[in-house]
Amino acid sequence: MKNRISPAHLPAIYTAFLLVLSVNAFSQKTVVWKGGTPGQETNWHCPKNWSTHTVPDAFADVVIPDVSTTTRALPEIRMGKVEINSLTIAHSAGLSLGESAQLVVLDNTEGIEINGFRHNHPLMAIKGVRQ
Repeated sequence: MKNRISPAHLPAIYTAFLLVLSVNAFSQKTVVWKGGTPGQETNWHCPKNWSTHTVPDAFADVVIPDVSTTTRALPEIRMGKVEINSLTIAHSAGLSLGESAQLVVLDNTEGIEINGFRHNHPLMAIKGVRQ
C-alpha cells in the first residue's frame, strides 16, 4: 500500500502550514536607520531612510546607529503614533519627537537616557527600559 494523505487529514495539514507561514511573516526584524534621503534626510516615515526600505512597525527592532561619519541625519518623528517592538540608540546618536508625535516601544529600549531624550511631547509608553 502506498503512503497517501487521507482527505480527512487535509484540513489539519493546511492549518499547520498556515500557522508556520504566519509565524514567519510576523516575526521581529531588525531595521537600521540610514537617513539622508534627499529632501527627507531626517524623516522617520520615509522608507528609503531605513536599511530594509520599509518604515518600522510593531514587529521591528529599531537600531539608530552613530551617523556622524555618514549622513549626519538623525531621525525625527514629527507627528503621528509610531509603534515598534524595541529601540536601540547608539551613544552618540539620537531621536527627536515633535509635539504631535507619540512613540510606543512594546518590548525594550537600550542605550537611552530618558532625561537626554529629545522630545517636545511625552512618550506614550515604554516597557522594560534597560540602560
